[in-house]
Amino acid sequence: MILVQSGVTAYDLLLSYPSDLASCTPLIKSTITEFNNHFGRNHSIVVRPVHWRDDAYPVLGDSAQGLINKQIADNCDLVFACFWTRFGSPTDGYASGTEEEVERARGAKRQVFLYFLEKPMDPYKMDPEQFASVRKYRDKVGKEGLYFSADDERSLVADFRQKLEQFFTAKLANATVVGSGTSKRVLWVDDCPQNNVYERTLMEDYGAEFSLALSTNEALRLIKHQTYNLIISDMGRKEGPREGYVLLDTLRRDGNNTPLLFFASFGSAPQHVAEAIKHGGQGCTDDGAELIEMAFKILLRGDAL
Repeated sequence: MILVQSGVTAYDLLLSYPSDLASCTPLIKSTITEFNNHFGRNHSIVVRPVHWRDDAYPVLGDSAQGLINKQIADNCDLVFACFWTRFGSPTDGYASGTEEEVERARGAKRQVFLYFLEKPMDPYKMDPEQFASVRKYRDKVGKEGLYFSADDERSLVADFRQKLEQFFTAKLANATVVGSGTSKRVLWVDDCPQNNVYERTLMEDYGAEFSLALSTNEALRLIKHQTYNLIISDMGRKEGPREGYVLLDTLRRDGNNTPLLFFASFGSAPQHVAEAIKHGGQGCTDDGAELIEMAFKILLRGDAL
């Protein structure tokens, strides 16, 4: 439940996963502490982890999952959920408690960070039926929404920390972007657009309107027929390892001053940022939260073309 006290906004984050991922709890809690101490402190946000083992209490009158829903799950603002080899135990209406918590949150339009751990496991210790249920659910949600995968627990929590920052960066921008009256048309140039689905989804939730281009030529064709307030581009594409600069140099040579940001590997390195500025770009980063922050600042500023 969102609480505002002394200028700080607190959000409850439900931790939801079957028993084979119990070791994730201290890692996730540690990551949330780091988030609160840095990003949260700078933006007056506190995220409070909630888990049924720590926060539910015994009482009669309903099923175990029903009581968990009433006491904690349905009152949380965000959900972190993960599956590995086990799907969990069935509840009254779902194949597992974690599935029920995820689906109830999705139905209520609450943010769900859904992960699937790809860490290898000894097949002799694996329950084939449980693992088959995990795969079936992964196929289902893959058609309906967005999930993330990780190779091990530490890469999982590192990715979650980044996604949490991206989510709140976009949420903070929402207060000024939505209803601001500024146009928010963005062209995203990337030959692997699946790599930035999450960033686009967050920005779309807060008013950005995207066109996608897979190549420099396609981008230039779109720009001839549409005015954009911002261009986001990768760097290396099938056309060449510095194709991002080919696009930027072509635009500037033609007198097009549309703000352009690079979202590329190692993009946060000082030398890459400096080179992007030298070519006439507005910035370069490999961090999703930083990209969203820079993008919304440009959109709100209403830079002229």
